[in-house]
Amino acid sequence: MGVKVFVGVKVFVGVTVFVGVRVFVGVKVFVGVRVFVGVRVFVGVSVTVGVIVFVGVKVFVGVIVLVGVRVFVGVTVFVGVNVGVSVTVGVNVLVGVTVFVGVRVFVGVTVFVGVRVFVGVKVFVGVEVLVGVTVFVGVKVFVGVSVTVGVMVLVGVRVLVGVSVTVGVTVLVGVKVFVGVKVFVGVSVTVGVIVLVGVTVFVGVRVFVGVNVLVGVTVLVGVRV
Repeated sequence: MGVKVFVGVKVFVGVTVFVGVRVFVGVKVFVGVRVFVGVRVFVGVSVTVGVIVFVGVKVFVGVIVLVGVRVFVGVTVFVGVNVGVSVTVGVNVLVGVTVFVGVRVFVGVTVFVGVRVFVGVKVFVGVEVLVGVTVFVGVKVFVGVSVTVGVMVLVGVRVLVGVSVTVGVTVLVGVKVFVGVKVFVGVSVTVGVIVLVGVTVFVGVRVFVGVNVLVGVTVLVGVRV
């Protein structure tokens, strides 16, 4: 308990419980169960095999490799690469460049500003705000409110239930299922299958190649190809 500053290489096997403020610079290898409460600043490379429970504020710069389960409650600022399985509950704030490979389950509120590359399976329940460039390859299931400002590239399957507001450019290759209210302003290029159930408002240019099934109300202002 207290304040801990570490510089170097650390290898840990077992169970650790930490309460307080921690500053870490270097390489960390962790095997086991970890419970952390407080403020954490991390710069370097982190390899974790096991379970992580985190409550508080986290600032991370570097590379994360996670094999196991992660439960997060609080605010996180992440710049780097994330690989593995991530389970997050709470508020997630990401600023910078994020690369994620694996499976992610998120419940809560996420705010993202920057460049994001995601490969794998994502299940999201809550509110998502994306500002910048997003590249997604895989399967995404979203329930809640999604606000996107910028460029989004989706390759794979996307299922969205709720409210979606998009301002910018969207490129979709694959299958999209949408149930709810969608507002789009910008340029949309779609190759594949789209199923829309609900209300859609579209302003801009739309290019579509494939099969489109629409049930509900559609308002289109602009050019449609």
